[in-house]
Amino acid sequence: MTTIMIVDDDADSREIMRTLLEVKGLKVVEAKAASEVLELARKSMPDLIVMDIMMETKNAGFEMAHQLYRDPELRKIPVILLSNLPRLTDYEIDPEVEERYLPVERFLTKPVNPELLYQELERLLEIRLPQ
Repeated sequence: MTTIMIVDDDADSREIMRTLLEVKGLKVVEAKAASEVLELARKSMPDLIVMDIMMETKNAGFEMAHQLYRDPELRKIPVILLSNLPRLTDYEIDPEVEERYLPVERFLTKPVNPELLYQELERLLEIRLPQ
């Protein structure tokens, strides 16, 4: 079974993401903070990580993405970063720019568009989700 790790300090956001993933038959493991990710990732070896950017600090997600990338075992796990920034400010995340120096596969804006999330999961994991 495909396992997705959700990392978000907001319980409501985790619950929404969990529902979106479980309805498609995916197994979900959750972390409430970036500081929990490395241990949980080693234990559960998820197929993909969906992680908020701003948690314990405003750039906790960025920092954890770099830590995952530096770990020889965990660097192969694709990471999708989530952010409210584009919705709350005029800051736009430009994947063409950010992905050159951040070891992540995709940036998505919160709240997540379910269809876009499903498309990205299918693309990154090379799977077909049930309709």
